[in-house]
Amino acid sequence: MAKGQYKHKEGKEASRFTHGLIKTRLYRIWSNMKTRCFNPNATRFEGWGGKGITICPEWKYDFLTFYDWSQSNGYSDELTLDRINPDGNYEPSNCRWVTYTEQNKNKSCVPKYELDGIQFTQSDVERLFGVKRTTFQVRLKRGLSVRSAIYG
Repeated sequence: MAKGQYKHKEGKEASRFTHGLIKTRLYRIWSNMKTRCFNPNATRFEGWGGKGITICPEWKYDFLTFYDWSQSNGYSDELTLDRINPDGNYEPSNCRWVTYTEQNKNKSCVPKYELDGIQFTQSDVERLFGVKRTTFQVRLKRGLSVRSAIYG
């Protein structure tokens, strides 16, 4: 269904929509986001709602607002919803659609290293500088700076 092509229910249920998108991947993403943030019985609640992460009211209460934002901001089935600040809320200014590889680098549990004002993960160091992760880690444990651990 294209942007804006949905029907409003009338009368008592005026706040509910008939949009035909319940079986889509995007609806599952939205529903799972709400579960992680608001259902204390959810298996992954502690990593989201348990840490105080919430969803902006526009998205929390209206799937179609989330749907429209997603369509306007690069959503495709190969991408995943990522919070730019992993400790921030789900809201338009803190979310983006990225590859799974990019999202995995943005997890709060992934160590970040800085060189010349640019942040790197261990996988970035290996990919960009050709330094194996184990070599990089051993050098850091010996007390070398990030620059010295990269350039030997």
